[in-house]
Amino acid sequence: MKLLPKRPRTWYISIGTILIFILLVLIDPDAGLIQHLPFGAGLVSTLALLLRGCLACSLVHLTRKALMDYPEANMKDLVIKASQHPEGAGLYAVSISIQMLAYAVVFAVALYA
Repeated sequence: MKLLPKRPRTWYISIGTILIFILLVLIDPDAGLIQHLPFGAGLVSTLALLLRGCLACSLVHLTRKALMDYPEANMKDLVIKASQHPEGAGLYAVSISIQMLAYAVVFAVALYA
């Protein structure tokens, strides 16, 4: 089992997710940091809302990667096999879309509840 990812995109998303979590904790209204700003509290609040969307997207991507790390679900092999036939390519695209949508709904409810 791989413990450390080797792709730069995965590092970028992983580190970005951690930084967004830290930032959201720092600007939590209960912490009082936003209320004590002399100016820019509205901008910080707007950025916090936008960062929640970025957080949801990165968590969806990392969840898909984590759940599909076994050899039978090797995406490179599946894409090659699916692209040999038009129906296979379509079914592959639809199945990945449904999977990503399901994760997105779960994270959206969790983040905005």
